[in-house]
Amino acid sequence: MTDSRSMNAAPNIIRLAEYERFPYAVESVDLTFDLHATKTRVTQISVWKKITTGVTSLELNGKDLKRISVKIDGELVDESRLVEIDESLLIRQVPDAFTLEVVTQINPEANTALEGLYLSNGMF
Repeated sequence: MTDSRSMNAAPNIIRLAEYERFPYAVESVDLTFDLHATKTRVTQISVWKKITTGVTSLELNGKDLKRISVKIDGELVDESRLVEIDESLLIRQVPDAFTLEVVTQINPEANTALEGLYLSNGMF
């Protein structure tokens, strides 16, 4: 099955003059998957370091997922610091260097885009 939106959508063009360097360096990423056909839990632990001054928030992108928890340096991030907009999560007031833990739930069986983790013929 083909998603006609992706087939007909114009490519997202980014010109060199418009490019902005990502304000953080990701020093390490650890992913853990608790596999289930309809409720897979993904735990992502990453170490971040700010490389641009004046930045106080971090924006993460994700599609078709349910946020379970967000922790910075082992502490649960207060909901007042989290803003969900479309397919993005904005985390406000992040330190210059930190360990981020994000736990999400995804549904591989419902992933018909066949991107990321999906279930096909009983296999992930």
